[in-house]
Amino acid sequence: MANKNIVEIKVTNLGVDKFNVRGSEWVSDEELIDSIRKQGVLEPLLVRKTEKAGRYSIVCGTRRWNAAQEAGLRVVPCIVRKLNDLETISISFQENIHRNNLNAVQMTETVAKMWDMLNGSRNYEEKITAVGKMTSLGKSSIENYLAISRLSDKIKEMIKPSTPTGWGKLDTGTAAGISTADWSNTEKEQAAKILSRIEVPAKRRKIISKMKSYKDLSPAEAYKKVQRIPKEIQYIFYMKASLQKPFEEACTKMNMGNKELIMRAIEEFLRKHKYIR
Repeated sequence: MANKNIVEIKVTNLGVDKFNVRGSEWVSDEELIDSIRKQGVLEPLLVRKTEKAGRYSIVCGTRRWNAAQEAGLRVVPCIVRKLNDLETISISFQENIHRNNLNAVQMTETVAKMWDMLNGSRNYEEKITAVGKMTSLGKSSIENYLAISRLSDKIKEMIKPSTPTGWGKLDTGTAAGISTADWSNTEKEQAAKILSRIEVPAKRRKIISKMKSYKDLSPAEAYKKVQRIPKEIQYIFYMKASLQKPFEEACTKMNMGNKELIMRAIEEFLRKHKYIR
């Protein structure tokens, strides 16, 4: 029996919702196009009505919509829901984050947009809680993304990965650190350029933290002051095969290199057992 909640809508009557977190981004996917050409669209798009009669905007499913058009389909299956703007951006975010489809800049733009959309009568902590519920992000991640949203487009471009599965020249932790420094926008761009030459994210964050303590110096001058960071002791680490996959997933989800995640785990263990404070 057909699902009564699913309706067929002409592809020409659909458009990307302004609160779809990936926007109109589309890179032609021959595998998806071929699959849709042979089997049709198996997973319905989630859409909502627009102010224009007979027109709908896509909340989730823009890739399927684009692929369907390239495959020659005239209609696609859709689920129409009545959603407000906050619900729309939240659902779109959750859909894409579960599929690992968002880069750090898209995450930043979404969190900043949610923050601005929230009722102005809410205080800071209430807004943090609300954004956390909509994104499943923790407070520190939300604050980092809000900080990054205040950076120039030039620095944001350095956070974008060069490939879909790659990393940018800067990690989000370093970018957030630059954002909160007492420098002009031009100086922050200078700091970003300096730090982008450092390959290890943990080292970048350590350096930006020390650079910010030299408030009367330019980023270049501050960097010269902190270049002589003592070399860390190197240890050989052997990992059980059963831990390899979850370890790699954790690195990806937390936007960390493998050494950085290992060091954090060691540090938390030592602090828990009161070897360090």
